[in-house]
Amino acid sequence: MVTFATQPDKPYPFRIGRDEQEQNQAVRFATLVLGAL
Repeated sequence: MVTFATQPDKPYPFRIGRDEQEQNQAVRFATLVLGAL
């Protein structure tokens, strides 16, 4: 699973294309994970 919060400096593959959509999904996923903690 990709985590922007812990490793924002790594060049993930999905950042090459539908950047905003994927970032929104990553942010929402991170929010869910942080909310679950």
